[in-house]
Amino acid sequence: RSVNGGVSWNPVHVGSVHDVAIDHSDSSRVYVASNSGFLVSDNHGDSFSPSVSVPNAQYGATFSVELDPEASNTIYLLSGLPDPYQPTESFILRSVDRGASWERIPNGSLPRWVPSKIAISPVSPTTVITSMQTRGIQSLEIASDLVASISGLSGERVVGTRSSFAMAADNAETWKEFRDTV
Repeated sequence: RSVNGGVSWNPVHVGSVHDVAIDHSDSSRVYVASNSGFLVSDNHGDSFSPSVSVPNAQYGATFSVELDPEASNTIYLLSGLPDPYQPTESFILRSVDRGASWERIPNGSLPRWVPSKIAISPVSPTTVITSMQTRGIQSLEIASDLVASISGLSGERVVGTRSSFAMAADNAETWKEFRDTV
């Protein structure tokens, strides 16, 4: 880090760093993808702490991090076992809560799937683009999260009185409607 306009630099993290991302809604939050794991800073990069929510033993080294351009609480992370240069298995992880928890995004059945960089389309944030060490550029569509709505329910209900409503749920598939009476 430089405090004098780049005349001199002091390291804030020692080790192999592959990618850095700054939260566009909170510039004090900085994310680092590295061989030592996924690191987070809440002080503009003055210091970093390992994220305990991304266990290295399970997901290995992290080597690319990208934030959703519309929702900075959504983070995409590439990781691989045993290291990012020759991983035996690679993962796309997504967090929708600023890195507190993660889900693994299925990456299909590509043989020797070795992504090296991730990017999110600013026009369509569900489109994830990865550069591949052996297969050029790949693009995949991330399904939106579950959306649920209730209709036909208004006003107050007297306890013990039957009423009906319609509920619809969508998880990136055809809408399914459920009707019930309570």
